[in-house]
Amino acid sequence: MRFDGARFATLVAGGLLLGANQPVAFAAPTSPQLTIKLVAEGKLVADYSAVFRMTVANSELAGPTTGTINTSQTYPDGLAPTSANGDGWTCAIAGQVVSCHRPAKDTDTLDPGKSYPPVTVSVDIDSHAAEQSPVTFYVETPDGAKTPSSKVFIIAPPT
Repeated sequence: MRFDGARFATLVAGGLLLGANQPVAFAAPTSPQLTIKLVAEGKLVADYSAVFRMTVANSELAGPTTGTINTSQTYPDGLAPTSANGDGWTCAIAGQVVSCHRPAKDTDTLDPGKSYPPVTVSVDIDSHAAEQSPVTFYVETPDGAKTPSSKVFIIAPPT
């Protein structure tokens, strides 16, 4: 007698024991899982300007975005944001805080595994900026889920 593994195979899903001939439906994720990345372009030197690039991405195993995406970056004393812009982003600067958002549009959803165009933020670095300067930032989805992050950048003394 020959054993037919395919015929007798079983799958446990959702607490149910299913036979091999029964269809199994898997639900696709419905919520986005956004990440935010902030990178300094080049060396950060006191008494000079610098550029940061912020990128928002969606996990490969998540659902697409469905509404306005909000981000915030808070720069420490000694780093003064002077401009912020990116394709499709609307940004504002209030003191040390850079806030950007992408309006909800059917044509601007962020699909799984994809990222939005980056936001470029220019800052002036004061001569009294701390050597280790933390920048905190987050991205927020329409359902209120925040992905917080923080990164420390090293400021070199003027040359």
